[in-house]
Amino acid sequence: MPEINEKIESQIYGVIFGQAVGDALGFGTEFLSKSQVAQEYPSGLDTYRQITRFQPSQDKGYMLTWSPGDWTDDTDQILCILDSLLEHHRVDVLDIARRFHHWAITDGGEVKKGVGELF
Repeated sequence: MPEINEKIESQIYGVIFGQAVGDALGFGTEFLSKSQVAQEYPSGLDTYRQITRFQPSQDKGYMLTWSPGDWTDDTDQILCILDSLLEHHRVDVLDIARRFHHWAITDGGEVKKGVGELF
């Protein structure tokens, strides 16, 4: 694998951390329409403490397993892809699929009502 200079390495870390932080903050609005977001967060949403969707919910019971600052299945799946790329130095769709499957039957338990059912 070719050398990666310090600037590019820093940018790669920024993309990964930015995605995870954005995912964690975005959880507060996941599956909401723009008007629902405005109603739920009339002053906007810019801190984890503002997220109100960790309350018991009949229709989305899986949300109860998250705490402010946790990321979602989106970041878990990105990490599966990155682990595969680091190990194989190329895109290996079978390895990525295996990692997704392993994630879904182990750590992905909280999303069984959604993406976890696909596996």
